[in-house]
Parts: sequence; structure tokens; C-alpha cells
Amino acid sequence: MMKHKDRSIMANILARQASYAADPRQFFTFVLRQANLPDAWVRERLGQWAGDIDGEARTLVDWAVDKGTPPNRPDYTTLGCISEVLLPKLGLEDATDLACLVVRYRWYKDEQRRAALIQRYGIPQPFDGNDVASSGPDFISPWPPADADEQLQGFLRSAQEMDVGFLELATRRSRSICRIEIPGPLGMCYGTGFLVAANLVLTSHHVVAYPNPDDIQANAQTATLRFNYVTGENGAPENGLELQLHSTKPILAYSPTDDLDYALLQVEESIRDYTNLTVTPYALTLPIRGKGLHILHHPEGNAMKLGFSDNGVTEVFDRINRIQYVTQTRGGSSGAPCFNDQWQVIAIHRSERSRPFGSIREGVLFRAIYPEIQHHLT
Repeated sequence: MMKHKDRSIMANILARQASYAADPRQFFTFVLRQANLPDAWVRERLGQWAGDIDGEARTLVDWAVDKGTPPNRPDYTTLGCISEVLLPKLGLEDATDLACLVVRYRWYKDEQRRAALIQRYGIPQPFDGNDVASSGPDFISPWPPADADEQLQGFLRSAQEMDVGFLELATRRSRSICRIEIPGPLGMCYGTGFLVAANLVLTSHHVVAYPNPDDIQANAQTATLRFNYVTGENGAPENGLELQLHSTKPILAYSPTDDLDYALLQVEESIRDYTNLTVTPYALTLPIRGKGLHILHHPEGNAMKLGFSDNGVTEVFDRINRIQYVTQTRGGSSGAPCFNDQWQVIAIHRSERSRPFGSIREGVLFRAIYPEIQHHLT
């Protein structure tokens, strides 16, 4: 069942495009005919034009939902057929909204066609990995007592369905996320980072402490940042956009792993040429226990995933600048941004530890890092 809010998003896209046309009725006629729907269906819909753009758009969406799958196009729903006509004509924001609708509701039944949209618009897919072994540095914040397990299990309740507004905001934020790759004698180290300025990426200190913790500048000079690393049409990750760090000063500021555990990376100047990358907004207010916490990350170095929980924050330790949460992560997620429900960064993910009920995570509060990097962000 398509949510009312999502029907409104689709109707608003249609109405906006119709309002640009010299004759809105001709626009609706064009869309229906180009969608290659059965002739009887097209005649049925065109015979009901009432002259109200917004009303016609809402009615068309409801009509298309009720029609389901057209008999002559079994690989699409009716809204999928309409979306295929609209997508090439839309600006980035409307196209992203529509692509999220198509993916969320499977209006394209063919998996490869959906994968092409996921790759083109950078739509992060939900992370459904099981809780596994611990990774990352030791926790700084107090470990939950054993008798807290039953209470902590309550935080594992997560929203299993994301409305398209939520997914569209996640997609916008995904344009700031990169996988960090650092080679070393033990193999490739993977982490996650995110843009906090046009050419600055924030990640965890312990990510760039590999392979030589005594020379993180040298480590960073070998790093590759890979943006838009998402699953492609063939089910495998695309190459994404590869960038390097500044050749002489790749790290502008940092705090050790056992303190604030962050590193502010300076990216090569060519990053400014890529207008599809965006800077992540942040919040300096203290997170609230029991509120949502969402993470865009590269678990185990894989294509970008979205970890989400509608009540993920389990503890906030303002005095020691730490936050705990149950939103799922893996090794490779270190340095990822932790978002609140308004999709503002509130923390940087740094580690996870197993518990009898599953596992719990720790991050560093962004409000503690901000004063140390503020002068670099302007």
C-alpha cells in the first residue's frame, strides 16, 4: 500500500511539470500516451479532465495505483510506466524523489532497472547485516551493566519501512559519503568519511592510523577516497568517483584514537569540479536518549548502506563526549556520520562491541569536535 505522504510527493511532481506546460491537459495526455498503457486505459483517464492541475495530478496517481500492472507491460506497474516517461525530464531533486519512489515501491519489477536507478541517484540501501563480532577501538564510555540487557533490547525495535521522504533525505546525504581506502602490509584498510566542507572530509583517527600510527600524514598520502560507491546495474558495486588527498598536507587536524578520535582530511582541489557532491549539515545540540539515529556507511568496505533505527540512541555521555546506540554497523563503518531524524550529523561512529542480546555501538559527539575544526570550515 502506497503511503499518503508518498502519493502526495508523486502528485506534486506531476503537478509541477504540468504547470510548466502551455497546456496542462496536453501534458497529462502526453505522459499517458508515452507511457504505452493500454488504449482503453488512456481513453478512460483522458475523459475525466476537470481543469484543476493539482486535483488532476492527485487523481491520476490514485487511478494509477488502482490499475496496478498493465497487461501489456508486465515488468512495470502503471506508476512505473509513467515514471519512465517523467524521469528524463526532471531536475535532480524531483528526479531523486521519483527514483526513490520507484525503488521503494518496486514500480520497476526488473531488478536491474531498479539497480540502475540506485546507482545513478546514489540511493543507499538498508543495511540488514546481523550483529557480529566486535570491531574498532575500545569503548571510552561506560559499558552497560549486565542487568541492562533487557532494557537495551527494547532499543532494537527499528522502523522496517522507510517513507520516501526519509529515503530521499538519505539519498541527498549520501552525496557527501566516501569509502576511505588505505593500503598496507596486512591488506587494505577500509573506513568511511563525509564532506564537512567543499574539500574537507571528516573520519575517525584510527582509520588513518593504519598502517603506521606514528605517521598518519604518510598513511593519508596513500589513501583513496571513493565517492558514490553504490551497487550498480549488475548487482556489483560501481567504481564510483576516486579522489586523492592533498599531496603535501592531507590531514589538517586530528585528535588521537583514545581522545576525540577524528581526522580532518584535505582533499585534492579537483573535488570542487564535481557539483553532484554535497556538504553534510550538522547539529550542535545534545542528542536525546531514545531518539532515532541513522548511519550512511561502508560496512566491511562494501557498497554504501543505510543503517537506521527510529529509537537507536541508548545513552548520551556529554562529559566524556560519547554516545551509544544500537544502529547496525560493521568493520569499515568507522568514521561514518551518525544522523538524527532531521538528517543532521550528531556524532562520528567509531566502534562496536558484542553484548548477549546483540551489540552496541559508540560514537564521538560532533559538538565536541566542532570547536577544534570550526576555523577550517569557513
